[in-house]
Amino acid sequence: MRSQIPVRRYAQAVVTPLEGRRAKLYGLYRWLVLSILFAALILLTEVGVACQDDPFAEPGKKPQAANGRPVPAVVKGPNELPKIDPNLEPSRKLILETLRQNPPKTGAELAQAIRTTTDIEQYPDAQYYLQKLVALGDDDMQLFDLCTEVGSDFFLLLHSEPQLQPSGNEYAKKVLTAAQRVANDPARLEGLIGKLSDGNLVVRQHAANQLRRLGDPGAVALIEVFKQPERASEFAAVRAALRNFGELALGPLLAAANANDMQVRFESLLALARIKQPDALHATARALFASETPASIREAVEKAVTQTYGRVPGRDELLGKVYQRANNQLTGRDRTLNQVKLDLNARTADLWRWDYPTRKLVLKKVTPETAGRVMALDRAADLNRIDPQQRDFRQLFLLSYLDTAKRLVGPDDVLNAAGVQAEVGSLTAEELDRLLHVAVDKDLVPAMAGACDLIGELGTAELLLTNTRPTCGLVRAIQTGDRHTQFAALRAVSKLDPKQAYAGSSVVLATAVFLAGFGEQPQGLVGHPQVLQAREMALQLGDLGIAARSASSSKEFFREATNDSNLRYFFVCDSLQLPDYLELIQLLRADWRTKRVPIVVFVERDEIKRAERLAEADSRTLVISLSMDKDAMARLVERMRRTYQPWDVSSEQGDAQSDFVMSWLLKIASDRKAYRFYNLNEHQQDLADMLYASGHSLDAIRLLGQIGTAVAQRNLLSFASETEFPMELRQEAVRSFETAIQRNGILLTTQEIGLQYDRYQASTAESGESQRVLGRILDLIESHRQRKAGEPEPARQSDQ
Repeated sequence: MRSQIPVRRYAQAVVTPLEGRRAKLYGLYRWLVLSILFAALILLTEVGVACQDDPFAEPGKKPQAANGRPVPAVVKGPNELPKIDPNLEPSRKLILETLRQNPPKTGAELAQAIRTTTDIEQYPDAQYYLQKLVALGDDDMQLFDLCTEVGSDFFLLLHSEPQLQPSGNEYAKKVLTAAQRVANDPARLEGLIGKLSDGNLVVRQHAANQLRRLGDPGAVALIEVFKQPERASEFAAVRAALRNFGELALGPLLAAANANDMQVRFESLLALARIKQPDALHATARALFASETPASIREAVEKAVTQTYGRVPGRDELLGKVYQRANNQLTGRDRTLNQVKLDLNARTADLWRWDYPTRKLVLKKVTPETAGRVMALDRAADLNRIDPQQRDFRQLFLLSYLDTAKRLVGPDDVLNAAGVQAEVGSLTAEELDRLLHVAVDKDLVPAMAGACDLIGELGTAELLLTNTRPTCGLVRAIQTGDRHTQFAALRAVSKLDPKQAYAGSSVVLATAVFLAGFGEQPQGLVGHPQVLQAREMALQLGDLGIAARSASSSKEFFREATNDSNLRYFFVCDSLQLPDYLELIQLLRADWRTKRVPIVVFVERDEIKRAERLAEADSRTLVISLSMDKDAMARLVERMRRTYQPWDVSSEQGDAQSDFVMSWLLKIASDRKAYRFYNLNEHQQDLADMLYASGHSLDAIRLLGQIGTAVAQRNLLSFASETEFPMELRQEAVRSFETAIQRNGILLTTQEIGLQYDRYQASTAESGESQRVLGRILDLIESHRQRKAGEPEPARQSDQ
């Protein structure tokens, strides 16, 4: 049986627990209800309420000094209540008077008083009661009981209410820290677990409820018991407690069901079978139907499932539901098993995994998308174990595996073919090509990139040459528009190294040239018919960290967008014409270079419904009214960045991709006989533009020398003649020019040759080294002329 351990270690980065936030929802209605309740309390106790300087004095008696005179009013301080404002709204005034008449004493009463006075915005009173609460003490158990009684939301109120700072924040942290310390104290947890087997039902139920209130930590502590065979007599009570948790225990139990400890796995499956929830039932499918399951385990799980659902679902019925659920999670239509574990603000999800080396449950904070993929892999692996001959099960398992494994290694690191096959079984390039087509159809970006990696490792050029489909999988992967997938596909083609033409070879070459152009250039493109408006928007984007340039027509916009691999954000105004902006967007979405780039449509005309209909069909197109508000633009840019899930392209990644591509282009340019089907002449101007790109000048010089066309020669001479470029690069340009004329002869016009003579004559003020470069160019031109005419070579003008 092959191990699944490496895949199950996915998402093992260091994380911090999620912290929920609850908003305060208070209003006048609550004030009135509290007023009525307090008034009723006054009537029941028959206590007359009157404003008093000392609210804690005996009713009806004013405090007096030794001489019988009333005590002067004391100036209020942090430990004293303020006087009630006689002009205060009656319902609020009644609440304050009632609190003075019946002063809170216990922690819970003081907490309620703080809530109430904060609700009615009487912050001096709230501060007074807070001081009383703080003074009760800081014993850990006392603070834990207080947190348990009043709820953690009260301490979040103390933490967030500006009028209660700094005491509120400090006290809230102290209480929550102490409560967590007590709640997770191993001795306390062990004591509660021990009480689950007590003969007294009340004791058992109290212990179970206390553990449930802890949430995940309580469930994890219970599952830890399963690792101790000597405590087998407690297993039934522990499973009952986990059942009491319900969905709260689902994450840890599902992770434990994949444990490499058979006892933990078995007991966790029995516990899952008693939780009436679809994901819990799906996790039992492998135990119910896999041929490898021991009969005793299958019978025990069947019995538990029957107790929960009244019957064991039919094999096809249950496996069909498991398949659909896993497929939905893989494709992003159903991200997580437990929606309560999502933090929508931070866009993270709790994911419990079993750590094989330590044999412990670990909590990971991951994106909801990642959580869904990992869960899909767990269930797909079960289906593959149950029926490895079922093609759909095998395909879902491989797709889930590749998607998860590629997310683990990163977008541009190559999957190890031997390691993958050790886990999923033998793979062929043909099977991977079919899988790549399915990944493209389902738009599974990491799976696409992972399949490209393995094709490059396991395939041969025959895969490209004998493909029976109109387009091979690698070319289709390029056309999906994801930059990392394009790079993975191009890297695979370079490893297959075909020496004959194949379907899509022109697309592969165009991709290489496109990726090679990455450099330190603007990332945004703004389209607006008014140049000044477009430039102003570009400057505003620069303040948000996106360097941008502008285009004043749709034709110019499309040309710029499809020629520059640096552009990652498009901003289109609906007033763009020639063609209409909607047609421009359709063209951008149809082109493999721009189809995944997020587009913002700025609407300044009365046609927002047309743009919104377009955006409804494309998740990467956003429509807003034209606005120059900086905060709105910042939120917009953040939304655009999120559309690049799971991967954006960093500058380091773009540079690495560009370096690899330039090396490959030099390889095919250096051997035109073997790679003649790659028509570099179609891209010679794009390659010539790279002469002036940061970091690519040297490679571009050598590449143009190998191409040797008239465009290449002209650009090499222009570069070599510019004095602001480093002398080493200028000299290399001359050598490449020499290579070019050896390959194709001199392809310069008479005017261009004359220009070189003029440049040499005008170089008298330049350094001797610069003059020698220009002289060497003339020597090469004259030498070639003489050889062509059959005359002896002239003396070198540059040495005279």
